[in-house]
Amino acid sequence: MCIPFLFVCGEHQTTKKLGQARFCANCSTKNGAQLFETSGRFHFCYIPLCKTGGSRRFYRCVTCGAMYPA
Repeated sequence: MCIPFLFVCGEHQTTKKLGQARFCANCSTKNGAQLFETSGRFHFCYIPLCKTGGSRRFYRCVTCGAMYPA
């Protein structure tokens, strides 16, 4: 007798706020940009197993919404 199993796996990206103290190049707002870092993880049955790819850092302005690499 065979019992079928359903395995759920996939990738999930998380974004962390690292700091704030940057001049926005788009709208010229002082201390308006925040530093973020994104990283992906492979999940198997909702358990994170390993990182996929590398982490990326970028700045995002709270005033105009512009994003640019760190």
